[in-house]
Amino acid sequence: MRRRTSDVMQAFEFPGTAVPENQTPAPKILAKSGVLPGLDALMAPARKVAAETSPPPPKARKARAKVEDAPERQPGAGMTFDEFIAGPSKKRGKPSPKRSQERARAELIRLREEGRLLEFQGRHFVAFYLELHAHVYKVEASELDGVEWWAAVTSAEKMLVGCFDGDRGKMLEFMRWTWQREKFKAAKSDSPRRYVWRWQFSTSAVTDYRVATRQ
Repeated sequence: MRRRTSDVMQAFEFPGTAVPENQTPAPKILAKSGVLPGLDALMAPARKVAAETSPPPPKARKARAKVEDAPERQPGAGMTFDEFIAGPSKKRGKPSPKRSQERARAELIRLREEGRLLEFQGRHFVAFYLELHAHVYKVEASELDGVEWWAAVTSAEKMLVGCFDGDRGKMLEFMRWTWQREKFKAAKSDSPRRYVWRWQFSTSAVTDYRVATRQ
């Protein structure tokens, strides 16, 4: 019969302690004289038990835990007939650029109406760019209907942190300055050069703004 380390140490430290019903009683490790043997003699079997019951390597333990801890579930358990027929639900992927843009523009309208402009996130700054673009040029920036939307959102987020230290008020002032200038240019020219999103969310544009305003 194998001897567990906990049993050995219990017999050594607390020889008179009661043992729970679900635990194997610790064997008495006494010398013939009735006294406990020396520490070396006592630890020898403990080392042997520890070696025999040593835990498996981390990878093996992790793999075993996955199998042992996985709850058993019968196919179809707890499902309605329609759920069973439909099969496992598919994980939702990333929303389409157009759908994400529409949601950001709806959020932008709500934030503006409630006066919460300082809660803008990257997507809201891009949606604000779309609104300003349409207001000044009278046309939509349709290039942001596709995958460029994600690139623009990432650029806006980087600009907010990298150029304005997360200060949304300063970034909004920068955009105000940009579009005041663009509105003036559009009024003076029949075919103004369009201010694309890559310029709006570029560090070069921030430098121009700082030179013009000496900030």
